[in-house]
Amino acid sequence: MQNKQMLLLLLLLILLLLLILLLLLQQTQRQGVREQQQQQQLQQQQKQKRGMMQQQHQQQQLQQQQQQKQQQQQRQQQQQQQQQMKRKMKMKKMMRGGFAYLRNKYSSSQQQQQQQQQQQQQQQQQQQQQQQQQQQLHAFVFFLQKGNNRTTRRCEFNARNEGLQQQQQQQQQQQQQQQQQQQQQQRRVVE
Repeated sequence: MQNKQMLLLLLLLILLLLLILLLLLQQTQRQGVREQQQQQQLQQQQKQKRGMMQQQHQQQQLQQQQQQKQQQQQRQQQQQQQQQMKRKMKMKKMMRGGFAYLRNKYSSSQQQQQQQQQQQQQQQQQQQQQQQQQQQLHAFVFFLQKGNNRTTRRCEFNARNEGLQQQQQQQQQQQQQQQQQQQQQQRRVVE
């Protein structure tokens, strides 16, 4: 009887030990699973952090590239604007030079025309003077050939001379007025 009891006690002890071992194994397994889960979570977090860092880095690079492109575009626009301004200034200078050249040509042509007109007027004056002198000579010769009445001849001769002198004075005044008008026109053109 005592041996049987001892065997039963031994069996119970073994069972208890087995139960304790099973419990310990379960705990260790649970701890291992927890550790694995924690490690996986840590790995996922690290991956997420790395992904976020990479995304931020890529975004920064993209922003820098966009800023560089914008700066290049602004520089190109500024260069184009400067070139356009230079072209406009050149065109303005060319236009001013062309207008000045045309004005000078126009004024010089007008001056030439006016000089030609003045020369023609002078020639006309000379011709008129010559004609008047010839008329005076003809009149003088006619009066000499006319007869004996000297007083009448002198009166008529003086009257004709006075008429011719008045005509000459009128013609000279007209020519002076024309010259003054031409000078005023020249001044207006030059201005």
